Amino acid sequence: MSDFIFVVGAPKSGTFYLHELFNSSADITVSKMKEPNYFVNAVFNAEGMKYCKSEEEYFLQYSENDSNFFSDCSPSYLRCKESPALIKDFCRKHNFNPKIIIMLREPVSRAYSNWKMDVRQGHQKMEFLEALFNDHSSNDSKMHIQYEYFKSGNYYSQVKAYLDVFGTENVLINISERTKGNKSLFVENVSNFLGIKLDTLEVDTNQDVEPKNFLIKELYYSKLFRRLQRAILSDSHKEFLRSKLFKAAKSKPLSELEREKAKELFKEDVARLKELIGDSLAEWMYE
Repeated sequence: MSDFIFVVGAPKSGTFYLHELFNSSADITVSKMKEPNYFVNAVFNAEGMKYCKSEEEYFLQYSENDSNFFSDCSPSYLRCKESPALIKDFCRKHNFNPKIIIMLREPVSRAYSNWKMDVRQGHQKMEFLEALFNDHSSNDSKMHIQYEYFKSGNYYSQVKAYLDVFGTENVLINISERTKGNKSLFVENVSNFLGIKLDTLEVDTNQDVEPKNFLIKELYYSKLFRRLQRAILSDSHKEFLRSKLFKAAKSKPLSELEREKAKELFKEDVARLKELIGDSLAEWMYE
């Protein structure tokens, strides 16, 4: 019987690379749906989220074989406070030994990347700082696919929930900035954590893209077309379509003033996270 790897987030922090890395390994079977989102479906049903609606549908994501692990890469699991308990109950029920991988990226950079994606996809018309402060001040506890600029980067309570439920020995926390330029070190850390040999994979995971022209943008992001995509297209078909209709995007970096204003929102949470995981997080430069 295979055990389970759960890559639980954070969004825009390198989870896609792990999905592709695991997909290249004979020891791991990845889900047919890139993000099954099964362990949030009872709590969240955000527009645009595809998710498995039953345990039977969830198990159909994994073909029968002799691999050592099944892998579920769903970044929504970090943001959803009920996910750790749902995952634990599922694994206990089926006698699985869960391994949890959490990818963390400096929260302002993560939020800015999320915002740029939302702007390109036609979801967001606010400027970055306005959108960030709007999410920060919102009392809406429901998770949203878009607009999660502050809440998805408020890591302390999210990480603590997984450490409390699964213990430090079953949770690997990776700091994206630390391993971004050293994929071999990252893959070695993941290999040691799982007890299997993984080979470094060269994958371009952070390319910003946008529709090739205004007409494609209006069509691709219309509500009708988005519903049709979700209803009839697989993940691989959607990726193929995007490769034909999109081009590399041009975007300006955050100014230092904008970045410092944004960092103020996260400073307290980052300080608590440092203490929780016993890490200086020096790469993030929050002093």
